[in-house]
Amino acid sequence: MPLSRLILVDRFFVSRIITGGTPLASKEFIMLTAAFYSVNEAKKAPAHRVYHNNTACPPGRDIPHHERRAGTGGYRLCHDCQARD
Repeated sequence: MPLSRLILVDRFFVSRIITGGTPLASKEFIMLTAAFYSVNEAKKAPAHRVYHNNTACPPGRDIPHHERRAGTGGYRLCHDCQARD
């Protein structure tokens, strides 16, 4: 497997390590996780409902684990997650 793209699969997380041809010391880490959304999304206006898929997303990290539901819920991807992917 080329060092430029290594995918590690864990029970809940997927890690993509991208070296982009640079030395291994300057790797960029993107932590993807299985899609999830908050049970509170239903209380928001439909245009504001989102799901998350990145462990570095601040709004996603703020969702307590007991309020998370697996999947996209039919919602759009969070802007912060999209910027980090």
